[in-house]
Amino acid sequence: MNEYLDEEGYPNDKAIEELRRYTVFGDKFKEELVPELIEFIKSIWCYEDGISITQNGNGLEIHTFGWSGNEIIIEELQTTMLWLAGWRKTTVGGHYYFKLKERYKDEEILLKEKIEQFSLKLKENTSLYHSYLKHFDLEQ
Repeated sequence: MNEYLDEEGYPNDKAIEELRRYTVFGDKFKEELVPELIEFIKSIWCYEDGISITQNGNGLEIHTFGWSGNEIIIEELQTTMLWLAGWRKTTVGGHYYFKLKERYKDEEILLKEKIEQFSLKLKENTSLYHSYLKHFDLEQ
């Protein structure tokens, strides 16, 4: 069970306290801690697919799906660096859109980009490429 959620899955007092550390009144009100804040939000958010970083890594979408526990989190976010520096729009139904800096890319997106770059370099060097294929038993 998540230490930041109550029995019904709502953010508990400990979660609210932690969120408030990222507000203008807290000790974690720093731009470089926005990725950490996003990870924390993900850990207490109801509905896993309600928070996503866009493909290019420069945007964040948060969807509450109308759940009041998620709305509590949104209320707390409104005085964080994420909100003050990145909020772009809110649409009816609990949909929030943010602009992020390049360095906030999701780790999975960064890994995919690195693999693609490695693959291109590998293909440029055909002997290394064939050696790689042979080593991993991928030759066709």
